[in-house]
Amino acid sequence: MKKLIILPALFLLVITGCQKNGSPAAAKETIGNAVITGFSPDKCACCWGWNVEIDGKTYRIDKFPDDVDFDVTNISFPMTVSITWSESAGGCKGTIIDVQHISKL
Repeated sequence: MKKLIILPALFLLVITGCQKNGSPAAAKETIGNAVITGFSPDKCACCWGWNVEIDGKTYRIDKFPDDVDFDVTNISFPMTVSITWSESAGGCKGTIIDVQHISKL
């Protein structure tokens, strides 16, 4: 009889304790200078893309915004750029960045 009471009580406790607290916070945008140092053609989840160094850390860009002011297929490395970016929310967090704006310096 105790088990019949404990199980529903435990179930109700778990259900009421699981609630969403709103949407996740938006990714923080960072504005600064960076250097595009090369391109990595490796075909793995977090490997492919342009290597970019920002504040001594290397990230990858897997796509550029539509308003880019240089030819992304013909970059002369290294290229110094001004960049507005945020960390990617996907599985490659810390490696791939999302670029909102980028322009050649």
